[in-house]
Amino acid sequence: MSTSVPSTPRVLKISRTPKTTGKIITKRYMRTPDGKRTMLEFNDRDYDESQDATYIYEESEDEDDLYLDDEDDLIIEEKEIDSSEVESRDETESATSTTTLKVSDEIVNDFHNYIAGMGQFRQFLFKHEIPRKVFHSSIGFVTLYLYTIGVQHQQLIPVFIGLFAVLFVNDYARMHNPEFNRKMVKFFTLIARESEANEYNGTLWYVAGLFIVFMLYPKDICVMSCLLLSWADTSASTFGRMFGKYTPKVSKNKSLAGCMASFITGIASCYVFYGYFVPHYNEKVNGPNDIFWTPENSKLTIHIYSLLSGLVASFSEGIDIYKIDDNFTIPVLSGFFLNLVVKLAHK
Repeated sequence: MSTSVPSTPRVLKISRTPKTTGKIITKRYMRTPDGKRTMLEFNDRDYDESQDATYIYEESEDEDDLYLDDEDDLIIEEKEIDSSEVESRDETESATSTTTLKVSDEIVNDFHNYIAGMGQFRQFLFKHEIPRKVFHSSIGFVTLYLYTIGVQHQQLIPVFIGLFAVLFVNDYARMHNPEFNRKMVKFFTLIARESEANEYNGTLWYVAGLFIVFMLYPKDICVMSCLLLSWADTSASTFGRMFGKYTPKVSKNKSLAGCMASFITGIASCYVFYGYFVPHYNEKVNGPNDIFWTPENSKLTIHIYSLLSGLVASFSEGIDIYKIDDNFTIPVLSGFFLNLVVKLAHK
């Protein structure tokens, strides 16, 4: 980053609505080579040195100017710069610009305050996402239970529609009502992530992905997609956090350790479902066309099919598609590739 400054620096003045109480804007001061003091917006959690600016701010002796109320408007006024100075510094730079100081997000701050106020045990649970992982992995066991009592996958489609509607309305309300959002974030703190405080939560994507799979594919492919989403994704997250720093990254937020865990869990899931549950409950709960893969109608043995299931799980978990939530991409990609593999190997 260049440290040079123009001979006549830009002066930014901060003004505010007349409030006497509020929140201090965090500031960080440094000095330019000519000794002038600069002020930078600074966030301890997200600080990136490459994002430092070197705007020079007008100093004020009135400390109240450093305060902002939640409802105050932050106004930044910029003086015009002589065009010759602009051209000498950078021909492509605009003669005037507007700089916006980002005020810390209140909902995220509340989220951190909730965590800080917890006891050590609850903080441990949150840090390692144990309640979230238990909830996530429990869906796989619920899926197998529903399979054993004869629930057909078509019967769950209206349930997914209803759940999606409820979750969408709830999240939409959160996005447009900060006070309601604070209450919901506080209530679901142990199973939520900071990134979901101001975004649509992962459960909404979870339901949307399963809805598509259950609409398009046979019963056994639907069950396998649920197991890979529930168990393979959970194992990838767990082992990725534990050992990901020792292995290469396969994408921005995915490690080889997580993909390997997903691969092994995918293999085990296939053996569990097709090796035990399908043979033991086939006559009680399945119709003629419910099970797409069987040893009799496929060129794939259960061992090869299990290995392919592991590869599908690992690929679906490791790929990052336009930052789409993996609770959506994992079941959709798993269902697509498993169905394709079985179809291509059909006798």
